[in-house]
Amino acid sequence: MKEEFTPAESEEFVRLLIKIQKNEYWVPSLEAWQEVQRTFSRWALELVVSDKNEKGEPAVLLSRYRGDGVPSHKGLFHIAGGFEKFPETIQESCSRIAKDELGIDVEYRSVLDIHKWTPEESPIGSHLLSVFVACRPLTAITTDENRKFSTREEILALGPKDMAQNHPHRAFAEHYLQSLESGVIPSPSRIV
Repeated sequence: MKEEFTPAESEEFVRLLIKIQKNEYWVPSLEAWQEVQRTFSRWALELVVSDKNEKGEPAVLLSRYRGDGVPSHKGLFHIAGGFEKFPETIQESCSRIAKDELGIDVEYRSVLDIHKWTPEESPIGSHLLSVFVACRPLTAITTDENRKFSTREEILALGPKDMAQNHPHRAFAEHYLQSLESGVIPSPSRIV
């Protein structure tokens, strides 16, 4: 049976939601953020920046995760991404996330795939929806030990100390690059 909220609890809940909105959706602590993730479904834009290596093989840009929301993944390679902030457009969100995560600006091109995380994939039990979006860089990309283009073979070779093994970013990158290698261009959706 559901536990009813008192009128005072309902008012406090609304007050806190409004405060979060006014603070650009900032949540005050890692613990609070993880509880939001367990309670509400959220969607994140995963920025797929692709290129070809010197051999002409398709590759996607991976960066090391800072560990902001999931400390256990800190330092592991992932596809850079972040949460949409209302009332941003997808382009505005992509630009903000790219500047924050990669230090570059990008142009949103299209939706490539959408993935609803399972409880096994989320180390904090979140109800996350990953929206993988094709992005074109608007500025030069400098690669280093924290940011690199990786082919499918290189991603497959990454061990658990380099990239989470049972992770949607890994599965998407493998599938996407395999499609590009075979000459099949995934049919994107244009959502604005």
